[in-house]
Amino acid sequence: MKTIGATRPRRAHEDAQAVVRQARRRQRRRRLVTAVAAVLAAGGALGGYAAATGTGHPRSAHTVSGTGHRSPPGPRTLGIGATMLMWPSAGPESWMSGAYVDDLSTGRLVLRQLPGIIPGDYSPYLVTVGRRLVYVGQHGTTVIAADLTGKPRVLGTTPFFAPSAEPGHVWLLYDRKAAHVARPVPVTGGRPGPAVALPRETFLVQGTGRGLLLEGPPNGTLQLWTPGHAPTPLPHSPVWVHLFAADTRLAAYGTGCKHLTASSFEYDACPELRVFDVVTGRLDSFRAPPGTTGWVQNGIRPLGMNNGISPLDTMLAAEAVTSARRGRTRLFVLPLGPWHPRPTAVPSSAALMTAMTTWSADGSWLFYQGPGGHLWAYQYATGQARPSAIPCCQYTAMATIPSPP
Repeated sequence: MKTIGATRPRRAHEDAQAVVRQARRRQRRRRLVTAVAAVLAAGGALGGYAAATGTGHPRSAHTVSGTGHRSPPGPRTLGIGATMLMWPSAGPESWMSGAYVDDLSTGRLVLRQLPGIIPGDYSPYLVTVGRRLVYVGQHGTTVIAADLTGKPRVLGTTPFFAPSAEPGHVWLLYDRKAAHVARPVPVTGGRPGPAVALPRETFLVQGTGRGLLLEGPPNGTLQLWTPGHAPTPLPHSPVWVHLFAADTRLAAYGTGCKHLTASSFEYDACPELRVFDVVTGRLDSFRAPPGTTGWVQNGIRPLGMNNGISPLDTMLAAEAVTSARRGRTRLFVLPLGPWHPRPTAVPSSAALMTAMTTWSADGSWLFYQGPGGHLWAYQYATGQARPSAIPCCQYTAMATIPSPP
């Protein structure tokens, strides 16, 4: 498995950071093993779902075919105009390259190919950029339509990339002897922008409206940086391994976190969750809800993508541990802003901490794992929760895009 900079020559003053990164790699592997088992179980449930509707095929038909097509209409749908991607599917032949594409308005479920995606310890593994998906492919950073139709295209020969603050772009990352080099590239095609040499011993996490969010010394500290200036640590000096979510404006991270062990995996529980606005400098802080062990990262965040922050930057979805021994959590919505109220518990959201969440493209609906391991949707503005029959949500990545007009 690889991480950005894993092939760099070792220097004596990097030993402390090397220890931290080795521990992080072990944590990623533990989470990946848990995720793979969960994905296979979820894929079996999807196969049973298709059979129950009378339109599916035997489980062996999970292998991606030439058309990659399977479309059972669900008996209970969410009725929301959006399409959801869930990756990876179950296999054994297609668990890595296959992904489920679900029309949330009709319940139509399709198994399609994610061409050339490769296994490894990458962060991120795949992200949505507009109506396109950018991921780690066998020939480098690759882009394809978000509904997995059409042919993929290689953006650059490097497998390392990061989200950009510029719409329609990502940063491509190259490992050089002196430092990492980042270069913006449009996902729709066109010439890449000028290369930027990052400060020594730093790694690019996310492009923001106030420069680049980096992971750097000491111990993976999160920092903001613009060329020509020294990097500035975020408030309370958080570290990358405790980053819950980030976008072009906000960074959500835990502080005071403690390492805990559940029955089958390890995790960090954080008594305080901070949300820092890099544009205004506002810092929101949320204590863990009463009766919980602390805030915990959901899903397989270091390997996939975390969509905890709503698209309009008005809310954050976060999980708190309700059973430290069993690794059980409950989902909360945290309204953001100067006068934010207390976190609101999401109805019927008890799940394993490996479950993913994602928001609708307009930020009005939160999608999550509800009772029976099915996909539910929650609307904070009305308090309405809708169940569906779609098995969910223990995947490495989930994403939603608006349905075509």
